[in-house]
Amino acid sequence: MGLLDGIKQRISNGISSAKEAVTETVQKVETKAVELGHAAQSGFDPRPSAPPPPAAPAVSNNATVPARSVVAGSASVRAALDASLVKGAGGTEAEQAAEALKKKHTSWKGLDEEALGKELADMTAKNPAAAAATVRAVMGKLDDGDKDDVAQAFAHATPKEKLRELAMTPDGQAALKTMSKELRAGWDTDDEKAMSFKLDTAIGEANATENHSAQVQTAAAATYEVNGNKSFDLSDPAQRKALIENSPQLDNLDGTGTDPTRCGGASMLNGILLDGNFAGNAKAIQTVLDKKEMKENMKPPPSAEEQAALAAMQSGKMTPTNAAHLQELMFRMAATPRATDEGRDQFQRTAITPNTGGKPGLTPNGMASLIQELREHGGYENSKSVEFRGALGGNNHWTVVVTPKNGEPLEANSFPDKNGRGAVGAPATATGNRVDLKVVNSDDGKVSYEVNGTAGGKRYPTVSSGPRPPGAYYDFPQQLWDFSHQTPQ
Repeated sequence: MGLLDGIKQRISNGISSAKEAVTETVQKVETKAVELGHAAQSGFDPRPSAPPPPAAPAVSNNATVPARSVVAGSASVRAALDASLVKGAGGTEAEQAAEALKKKHTSWKGLDEEALGKELADMTAKNPAAAAATVRAVMGKLDDGDKDDVAQAFAHATPKEKLRELAMTPDGQAALKTMSKELRAGWDTDDEKAMSFKLDTAIGEANATENHSAQVQTAAAATYEVNGNKSFDLSDPAQRKALIENSPQLDNLDGTGTDPTRCGGASMLNGILLDGNFAGNAKAIQTVLDKKEMKENMKPPPSAEEQAALAAMQSGKMTPTNAAHLQELMFRMAATPRATDEGRDQFQRTAITPNTGGKPGLTPNGMASLIQELREHGGYENSKSVEFRGALGGNNHWTVVVTPKNGEPLEANSFPDKNGRGAVGAPATATGNRVDLKVVNSDDGKVSYEVNGTAGGKRYPTVSSGPRPPGAYYDFPQQLWDFSHQTPQ
């Protein structure tokens, strides 16, 4: 359930007062914020002189930071998320809430600017990420003569640390810039100057480089606040791309818990989305889930949210909330032990590394095992190639590069940028210590599995399985082992 559904439901029923709706929304987000924490700094022990072994963890190694304690952010954020706001009959959900708040504080005497500013401050104090879009929408709907008074009341009533946190979101920063501008416009009092300075200080602190991890966490939460329940059409390549961008691996959902380190699961899902065959890939996932040993070993079993997300993929319509649950599901599938794990030297599916808050991430072995299982059952077959890039060393992280049968390759990165979004674009140059897993589909219907990588500045020869029937089992983890025991070039 989307975190703004409370607001949407009440407004759609014609309730004029927004207080109850806004309060319910804030409470939902606040509950999740207490439970989860995220950060943007990846990193773990580099291995400058050794080849990337099959068990080496390639996880998104992000130190966890409680969301309620996040206080500042990185370089300036994008002005808005307007292009992808959820549209309804009365505009965005935030715009609907803004209209209701404005109406609530308007009487025959006109708008009570101070009361409106204080209510916005209360919302922000409870959860800035949840309030950001509504605060911005309110400022956009006010008459010019009311904006400075609402801004002044808001700035007075909002604690400095909450202003900083609000400024870490694109909507929140845009709102604060508008407020500061209005307070400086025309003839301004000493108090207006002081409040404008307070807002500008919050923006500056939010943009501080040293606070990058906090900004990313809050911005990612705001992305889900705005677009978590927006439905994307998987038959449209542009909408598949937009879904990935609006589904960063850091979320604000109650039913997920591997956010800091689930880049492996996210990259596998992003590869599926870019592959384009959503129904065939959904069937492949379900086939693997239905295997006897998966049912016996997966603890806990797939949740109702995960199953609903898989059904949504099958239908061709998915939301970012669905995508977050599928990222989690695919992470858990790859981490689930199989009978073939027994007796392997140094075989691990997951590993805990420094600065992950005790949460494990997927190793190349875990990734290779599930990638092969999915391809065996019809996954990733719609592309010319799908390459999972595992950065090792100082910046452990999985991304995916998909080359369509007709078209240019695209790389998807699930870790949010400073605007709280995932990224899809032209592949970056692969550098540093890494191990990359590649599925190559040939025109005759056969598939090859390739492993390549670099460590200590030396390139290791690519190991390929050669063309094989896609429906036959192949020991991809063993290929990783063979790869890691070569002599570097």
